[in-house]
Amino acid sequence: AYECLSELLEDGHTLRRGRGPSNASAPPDNYRTRHTYNRRSFTPGFPDSDVFEVFVKSSHIVSSGYSRAHQILYIKFDSNIVYGYLRVPELIFTAFIAADSHGTFANQNIYRKFEFLRY
Repeated sequence: AYECLSELLEDGHTLRRGRGPSNASAPPDNYRTRHTYNRRSFTPGFPDSDVFEVFVKSSHIVSSGYSRAHQILYIKFDSNIVYGYLRVPELIFTAFIAADSHGTFANQNIYRKFEFLRY
């Protein structure tokens, strides 16, 4: 929803409460999202298709997700590169999502503290 609404607003559409997008050039019925974040394209999802993608407001991080079964924290960057941080406790993921600054939190608590795979 965030992705869809962001693209509509970037294209100059306005939103009215209860009425959806509106302006002189409303989007076509077959509107498909372009998968962009901060005007840069990205590939949706993570290597583990069971992981839910949570979009974050950050200058360089697009989204994150967590696999409880494997304890992997996925972070997708604006370069469309995904890193999977291994053996990350769920508490770290929860704190990351709730952080005021996702980049600062990741620098202090994730990047250098956990092994990772680049996808």
